[in-house]
Amino acid sequence: MRVGVLGAGNGGLAAAADLSLRSHEVRLWEHPDFKDRLVPIREKGGIELTGTLTGFARPTLVTEDVGAAVRNAEVILIIVPAFGQQPVARHLASHIAADQPVIVNPGSTGGAVEVARILRAAGHRGPVAETTMLTYSCRTTAPATVYVTHVPRVLHLAAFPADETPVVLETARALFPFLQPATDVLETGLNNINPVIHLPIGLCNAGRIEAQAGEFYFFREGLTPSVARLHQAMDAERVELLGAFGYPPMTALEYMQAIGYVDRADEWHRAVQTSEMYCGRWAFKAPSSLSHRFFVEDVGYNLITWLDLARIAGVAMPVTEAICRLVSILNGVDYRAQGTRTVSALGLDGRSPAALRRSVQCR
Repeated sequence: MRVGVLGAGNGGLAAAADLSLRSHEVRLWEHPDFKDRLVPIREKGGIELTGTLTGFARPTLVTEDVGAAVRNAEVILIIVPAFGQQPVARHLASHIAADQPVIVNPGSTGGAVEVARILRAAGHRGPVAETTMLTYSCRTTAPATVYVTHVPRVLHLAAFPADETPVVLETARALFPFLQPATDVLETGLNNINPVIHLPIGLCNAGRIEAQAGEFYFFREGLTPSVARLHQAMDAERVELLGAFGYPPMTALEYMQAIGYVDRADEWHRAVQTSEMYCGRWAFKAPSSLSHRFFVEDVGYNLITWLDLARIAGVAMPVTEAICRLVSILNGVDYRAQGTRTVSALGLDGRSPAALRRSVQCR
């Protein structure tokens, strides 16, 4: 397939390398403001893939010209953090063909909705979908080198609106065979479990992150039995919110087990500490500051939406609310006041859970 990969961060490099090695025609694009990321790829002549996936990949095109990257592409992958999705969509809007499918990977709670609104205002009528989480667990370890620790066994995808999911899923499975359909983008957003995975450890180790600039193992050292109880309490609220909207109430541990990140789903501390990915040979260091996406993205683009959904459904989320407030204080940013992805900001009908679900089901 002809694939436009937009974003040359960790996930974008992993996708560009893996898909190129699987004989897809990959055009890798990075925003002109970050074009320095492309320099080492051009110097080396490609991307080195290490870890569970290996090989030296040569994408067909490496460019800052988004028009060249997406021209005649059969699918466009937007693989950037949540705070980059709106700028990328705006950059893409004047270059995308009316019927080209777009997958926001991952959606980070509302990503497909935000991207679709921008593209449709410019005349795009193709499907826009999102995945629950990134299709690769990976880290950039050196210039033009990405280390992949894990590829999920299963991951879910939904289009906005949901009646277009079957069409985009058929295309997406040619790239990622493990993808399965979700009900809609509300379900994928609420099953984006990154905030539950990252925030309790990050918040409870905030002083250590600042004092040591992240020089400790995030999960192996940062997750203690008491911190694990905070994970479980936060996740219990998310599961209740899933149920309030009529979705299967799968816990984060159960989802992590289905993906293949943990081998057991009985208790947070045991499950994560016995995980090869989180605490074994793939263990990674903590963020170097509180401005890392584990805080900025997970609160400002995920918890904000969850709390707004909870207000509509009448679900109390005191633990989630407290984490949101505490991270806001630590970073000196009122994330709720910013309202980046409230239901209203996304242009959805928030009169009731039923009305909200209808607004993401069909065009």
